[in-house]
Amino acid sequence: MVDLGKMTGLALDSFDKRISVLPKAIQDSIYDFSIAEFIEDVLGERFELTADQKIELTRIVRDILMGDILLSDALRVMSQKLTVPVDVAREICNGLLSGPLAPTIEDLKTLNKRQPQTSPPPTATSPGQINPNNIVDLRDQNK
Repeated sequence: MVDLGKMTGLALDSFDKRISVLPKAIQDSIYDFSIAEFIEDVLGERFELTADQKIELTRIVRDILMGDILLSDALRVMSQKLTVPVDVAREICNGLLSGPLAPTIEDLKTLNKRQPQTSPPPTATSPGQINPNNIVDLRDQNK
């Protein structure tokens, strides 16, 4: 897995702990070299990906498997991080999900359901409600 060789000590322990709670199919896929080969030999050649794009795609796959990127966000993330059009990102995503990631799809769906839902941002109060006269009374600071 990309970046794994750079991890030491606590980072590696933390990574191992996160993986240990994942379903077996996902654990196996994280260490499965055939996914890297698929990215290099199949997707890399088909879409003429640069070395940097293939490395980034490997990171994206890792993050999907770890649950850091939801399946519903994978297309957008791939398009942005690989700087490819959405239709190319869709084909890459479909290739991965119908190929080496196929055994993990149901586990990924379950994992994605467990992710905390982001709450909508709080609504901003209008400036008139905060301090309608825009006056600060400095006399009251010593109280």
